[in-house]
Amino acid sequence: MKKTFITAGIFFVFIAHIFAADYPKVINIGLGGNPYNKPFVSGGFGYAQEAGLFEKEFAKDGIKVAYHLFKGFGPATNEALANGTVDFAAYGDLCGVVSRAGGLKIHVLAVTGGAGDTYIVVPANSPIKKFYDLKGKKISLAKGTYMDLSFNKIISDRGLKESDFKIYNLTAIDGLTALAGGSVDAQIGTYAALDLVNRGQLKVIYSTTGPDVPDNYRAFGEIVVREDFENKYPELVKRVLKIIARANIYITDEKNREKVLALTEKTGVPPELAGQELGDKSLRWVNGLSVDKDAITRLKETAEFAKRHNMIRKDIDINDWVRPQYLTEVYKELGVQDKWVLPASAHYIKNTKHK
Repeated sequence: MKKTFITAGIFFVFIAHIFAADYPKVINIGLGGNPYNKPFVSGGFGYAQEAGLFEKEFAKDGIKVAYHLFKGFGPATNEALANGTVDFAAYGDLCGVVSRAGGLKIHVLAVTGGAGDTYIVVPANSPIKKFYDLKGKKISLAKGTYMDLSFNKIISDRGLKESDFKIYNLTAIDGLTALAGGSVDAQIGTYAALDLVNRGQLKVIYSTTGPDVPDNYRAFGEIVVREDFENKYPELVKRVLKIIARANIYITDEKNREKVLALTEKTGVPPELAGQELGDKSLRWVNGLSVDKDAITRLKETAEFAKRHNMIRKDIDINDWVRPQYLTEVYKELGVQDKWVLPASAHYIKNTKHK
């Protein structure tokens, strides 16, 4: 009996080893880089990285998790998804829509946030003072990013189109360099430009931060997975998403507000600057994670706008694109189903309306 028990134990260890061996040695995650080229991101993935959540989860399987930060943000991340360099990615709303319309086989696991702001900046001594002064001017804009989508929504509502401007496709950091050198007149970018604004070198002539700005001018994000990875490792997809959900629960808790802001320092962004951008927006609005009906509606609106304005050529079947079952199961296991829906009252920590 003793021999049989030992033999059976060895057999089960051997079988477990076979199944473990089928796992990939590395899970690769693609993310937009930061303007300072630091090997770190903020948000849920940043907290997961800081707390070693992936290492703790996958060490027993001998799986490593590698972050790939792309200076070219969403478009560069899509290239990495297309060639199989990364298995998962997180980026702005337009990026996923463009890739899906282009035939890239990815699925949306979750929609993130909804408060990504866009800033239009010019040199402090520029004669450009208001939005309409930009007409005919040379503008730096990273095409294919959420800033691209935001800018197109802004000009569309004002009866303008891209051909009314001279658009130069430059990354955020290259755009600021071009602006400093006088090669362009303005930049459509992120809050990273606020550092130069605070130093008196640039000025903001328009941003999506105001109380009367439509919510759809602001960006949300998507977490996606390559279809072939999902088909082969559905269990790993759920485990990866569960880690991100746990991280997002932490970074949406207002008790952790200062710690969340401190995470940005590793990206090269001073916490004070991140705090300036965050303002009184709730962490839950900025970092929320969902695939509820509202999130799917937002994806549909983005896809429809992009098609209507020739940013994509094909329609997208959103229901076929989104895979809500993973996050549904994860939230159920974590006992936080209330995180599923993001009520309007969660937009700001002080009031339901921005003052």
